[in-house]
This record gives sequence, structure tokens and C-alpha cells, in this order.
Amino acid sequence: LEEWLVGHDYNLKPLIREIMLSDTDQRSCVLPDGVNELPDDAFAVASLRGLSPEQLSWSLLQATGRIEQHFSQLEEKHKAAAATPEAEEPAWKTRTQQLEPFERQTRTLVPVFAGLPGQPDGDFQPIVDQALYLLNSPTMLPLLHDEPGTLLKRLTAISEAESLAEELYLSILSRRPSVDEIAQVRELVELTKLPAERRESLTALIWGLLLSSEFRLNH
Repeated sequence: LEEWLVGHDYNLKPLIREIMLSDTDQRSCVLPDGVNELPDDAFAVASLRGLSPEQLSWSLLQATGRIEQHFSQLEEKHKAAAATPEAEEPAWKTRTQQLEPFERQTRTLVPVFAGLPGQPDGDFQPIVDQALYLLNSPTMLPLLHDEPGTLLKRLTAISEAESLAEELYLSILSRRPSVDEIAQVRELVELTKLPAERRESLTALIWGLLLSSEFRLNH
């Protein structure tokens, strides 16, 4: 990897791509069929590990559609301001200003999801307070407002259960739902008749996946 990086003029983006596409990085956390246990030094499977608080905060913003919504709004503002150009800011300063609202919104999440006092960083230690924080914090609840471009807004516009389940699982867990998961989504959605009831059911589905171990763990 060192030789590859030097040979590509220290370009980090393709280096990260090579690592992510490697067999080592893409190993599953599931043991091969028929194997119940392997020594750690076999490196046959990936180790489960929890997302860091910072990773979790950005994952929440991405999954709920807030980042896409934010930059869509910025693009519209830039188009509107194109007729009256001002002095151009440095790229790093512009990017910092664009991301600053997200930093404010998720700042309180980091200490809640940090390791317990006296425990080494990196250990996954889920506690009830973390789930309660996501469900009740005034800074987290707005993530699911059904504003244009957000996940909840997209889901409320889908009537067919299978398409709705696919959008839900791809957005949050980056995979397609199983047959059983589609059936669960269909059952829950079909029980709702009024728009307010449907929105409440979809909100519960989103939070259920965001609070799942699959969302919280690198695997």
C-alpha cells in the first residue's frame, strides 16, 4: 500500500477505494457454514465494532435524508445568488460553513454515545440512555420531520408496501429487505388509514431501524 500510494502521487481517494474493495475489508462477520469457532489470528471473519459517536451522528443525518436536503437547499440558494456574485470564499471555508449546521445539531449526541468513564475507546456498550436520547432529545426529533427531500417525506409518497420497504431498508441499512421484513412493513402500513396514522407508523419504522444493532455496528 505504501508503494501504491507513492506511485499515485499520494492521492488518498483512490487509496481508500482500493482498501474498501479489498477482500480483507469486505469480509463478513458471519462464520462460514459448518464452522462454529475460529481463532482470532485466522482473520477469517470481520470483527463487529460499534460506530464511533461521530460516525453515528453523520450516519443518522445521511440515513434520514437531512444531508441531501441541506445541500439541495444550498444549491437553490447558489442559483438564486448567481445574478449578484460576491467575492468567492476559500473552498475549505465554504465547506466548513455548509457543514456547521450539522455540527450544531448532533453536538449533544457525542457525549451520550461516548464510552463509559474508565472504559477504553472503541468498546461497544449500548445503554438505555442512548435509546432514550434518540427518541426524546429535542435535537434528534427534528431529523424525522417530513420536509422535502427527507426520508419520511419520501416514504409517505410511496403507496406500495414492497417499494416502501425497499426505500426504507436501502436508506438506513444499505441493503434490500428480506421477504419477512417486507411482510412486516406491509402489515404495519395496511393497519393505518389516516395520513397522520400512516406518518406515525412510518416514523416508528424508521426509529426501529435506526436503533437496531445492524445500524449501530460496522459489519
